[in-house]
Amino acid sequence: MNVKKIGIYEIVFSCLLATIIILLSFDETLWIRFWSFLSIPAVNAVYQPGFSDFNWILKSLLSREHGFDPYIENPTHYMGVPYAYPSIWIDLFSLFNLKNIFIYHIVVFTILSLYFLVLFHIRKIFQNPKFDFCLLIFFLSTTNFLVIERLNVEIIMFLLVYYLLISKNFYVKLLFYLSAVLGKVFPIFSIIIFFDNKKKFVLVLFLTLIILFFYRNQLAMISKNNIEFALIFAYGIRGMLKAFYNYSIEFGYFLNESNLNFWRNMLISFGFLYVVLVFFFGFKKADNLKTEILDSKEIFFLCGGSIYLGTFILGPNLDYRLIFLIFALPYMLERNDNFYFKIIFLLSFFISINSLWFEGVDKFTYFYFAKGFFVHSCKLLLLTIFAFYIGKIFKEKNLFSLKKLQN
Repeated sequence: MNVKKIGIYEIVFSCLLATIIILLSFDETLWIRFWSFLSIPAVNAVYQPGFSDFNWILKSLLSREHGFDPYIENPTHYMGVPYAYPSIWIDLFSLFNLKNIFIYHIVVFTILSLYFLVLFHIRKIFQNPKFDFCLLIFFLSTTNFLVIERLNVEIIMFLLVYYLLISKNFYVKLLFYLSAVLGKVFPIFSIIIFFDNKKKFVLVLFLTLIILFFYRNQLAMISKNNIEFALIFAYGIRGMLKAFYNYSIEFGYFLNESNLNFWRNMLISFGFLYVVLVFFFGFKKADNLKTEILDSKEIFFLCGGSIYLGTFILGPNLDYRLIFLIFALPYMLERNDNFYFKIIFLLSFFISINSLWFEGVDKFTYFYFAKGFFVHSCKLLLLTIFAFYIGKIFKEKNLFSLKKLQN
């Protein structure tokens, strides 16, 4: 993979943009007005109006220092929301003394600057005018604005996974992968990129299972505290089921508290089966093997597509996590697919990353239901497309052999 260097103008612009965003965060009124202008509902975190999700970790650290278990009680958070990340984040905040407001903002500045630099960098890697346009649309999307305004740790996961993808040395890749899994677990789905080497994949899988074993108690608390958002700007099986649950409670349908877990497990199982069937349909429709060498577009697609598939089936997800869809675009744009299919894919992509535009207040109207059905249909279509093309790549690159391939 030919990794291009970042120029001085990109560095200056990224640092300047990060500085402006941080300066805005010092004024609650300006912060809320700025993000409202961009159609983003800014969160007032009282003491620090900006970066509310990042600030959530700091508040959880303070709760722990006051003798509370933030997974159960989080009184220093302005809404008392229980903590729902791995505890390693609290440990890191304590280790690097992010209670110090100067250090806190240096870290925020670093994260934002690196994020903007990565967006410039990925553009240089693929050098495709169509991708440049899509990247611009992504940058201006509500998904991107939302993850910046909240400074959700998904942005750090995005950076770790990106450096995983562009690194050439296996052990450097392994370091970024394990760091990402320790940080949020869901990057476990990027393990698919190690499928090209049997021994390395087994090693990565073994280390992943060790992490999951030691995380088992935390994962139970995280799952309990995670909110299943029944919103248009969310995606996944659990969120859609929660929406139907709310409608069922409101209008007296069959779904209720007593059978919600049953239907959740049923739909997750059905979703997994659906993805497997579409995967093998793509596998069957693939061309004969041409080369066993995965190119950069295929590697990025496998990673971005697999993260989307895995989180769609298993996790409650807000649109923060759709930032990983950008990894799938270069491959999809390069394919010589039917023109109308490509238009449908791109429209589904653009609607999905801007689904906050479709959100509303009164959730029990036919209009809101129609908007939700339309947007979530687009997200389900993306799930189907990704499963199909991942299956095609597996056959075209003979990945089921798991033998060593060149990168």
